[in-house]
Amino acid sequence: MGLAVLAKGPSGVILPIGVLGMFLLCLRQLQRTDIAAVPRERHWLVRWTVPVVRALSPSQLWTAAWSLRPITMAVIVCAIALPWYITVGIKTDGQWLIGFLGTHNVGRFVAPMEGHGGPIFYYLVAVMLGMLPWSVFLPQAIGSIVSRVRSRGDRQANDLFLLCWVGVYIGFFSLARTKLPSYVLPCYPALALMLGRLIDGWLAQTEIISRKTLRFALGAGCVVGIGAIIGLPITASFFLPGEWELAFIGLIPLIGFGAALYFAEKERRQPAAIAIACTAVVLATTLFAGVSCIVDRHQNTWQLIALTGRTGDSSAGVDDLQVATFDYFRPSLVFYARKHVQDLQTVEQVGEFLRSSPRAYLVTRSDQWEKIEAALPDDVQVLSRQKMFLRRRNDVLVIGRESQVAQDAKSGKPPSVLR
Repeated sequence: MGLAVLAKGPSGVILPIGVLGMFLLCLRQLQRTDIAAVPRERHWLVRWTVPVVRALSPSQLWTAAWSLRPITMAVIVCAIALPWYITVGIKTDGQWLIGFLGTHNVGRFVAPMEGHGGPIFYYLVAVMLGMLPWSVFLPQAIGSIVSRVRSRGDRQANDLFLLCWVGVYIGFFSLARTKLPSYVLPCYPALALMLGRLIDGWLAQTEIISRKTLRFALGAGCVVGIGAIIGLPITASFFLPGEWELAFIGLIPLIGFGAALYFAEKERRQPAAIAIACTAVVLATTLFAGVSCIVDRHQNTWQLIALTGRTGDSSAGVDDLQVATFDYFRPSLVFYARKHVQDLQTVEQVGEFLRSSPRAYLVTRSDQWEKIEAALPDDVQVLSRQKMFLRRRNDVLVIGRESQVAQDAKSGKPPSVLR
């Protein structure tokens, strides 16, 4: 948790504590024998509410909290993370701490940032897509583990811990207003254990998956493949023009699940599981080693910086290059520019910046053009107008004085850092 706080901030300790605390509360409630069960004839809301109220009583909360060894935890976490936070706070006069803890932790939780919002069920969809092809078995796996917990089996504590692990992460980030699929990646190992338990039990014929359920799950995988073959070229025409070959991705789940369905119908469980495993490996490899490179061709940032001449040779005078943004900022701009990028806040600052140097370049959005046009020097122009990556409402502009290097960059030559 100390290393997690060092890397990701307060969530590195809040979420593990939430998982462990929820596990202890639920386990204690399940193991208590001094409280009579709620009669089944009572309303279902009462049957669900009473155990929750009992588990969250002050005495239960205190016992669970003390079981987590909070003093030891606090000492270790602070010893690992606090020196760096103090140092960076001093070095930045507290501004980094305000931005990181205030904006990018509390701010992201209470309000959607950078257009990354979504409904309360966002992560249910994200997990089903993120764990393909195995996710076709997730409903069965979760239902099976819930049944084992309720029946108080031999591994009740193990199963309960996995449920708490997944439930706390997905529940926490579902309440957060800013949503990204990667936020719930830490619960994927728990989901993988659930799925592995189900598949292993199915292969050993100790875990029952009905033929109807199996057909539905594997058939759903085939439907996903067909949907990808049809839908990806259509989606690409809007966001990734010309990349129609993405349709071939759909062949992977279509062929893989089709083979698994064939073997399952023949009661050949081992080849069916192998077919799904191969589908998972090929799909992941294709997405991360192939599709990511295709998508990268449509990223804006390196092309924008190339237009400034930053990627030319030393004779281009890159040391005097000045880059700034107005109502548009991406961290990758700093990476490709390899120097400080100013984030201008007012129209007056835009005018002053572009007059400050013949090699001053401004990156902004097209909807800001009318606002800043009157403040621009007469000898600057729009060097490039590009569609904003994965955004249809605005273009991104590079404004400055054209150079020979910028003219070369317009031809599509990639920056030297990529060559």
